[in-house]
Amino acid sequence: LPREPYEATNRWEEYGDNIFRLKDRHEADYLLAPTHEEVFTLLVKDMYSSYKDLPVTLYQIQTKYRDEFRPR
Repeated sequence: LPREPYEATNRWEEYGDNIFRLKDRHEADYLLAPTHEEVFTLLVKDMYSSYKDLPVTLYQIQTKYRDEFRPR
């Protein structure tokens, strides 16, 4: 996922060296995101502008891979 949404929430720095980062052929930064809250925010930010549009339920379904000693 692109760098910009993760910079807006300061997660780009918080993840530190514990996340896989890469650059595309145009030298743009990307990461393999462990969570996708930033992407969901980008998805709905222009779709819902009033409390009358709420509540909305979003689902993220995918296989989770973790390389850690004790998965949660």
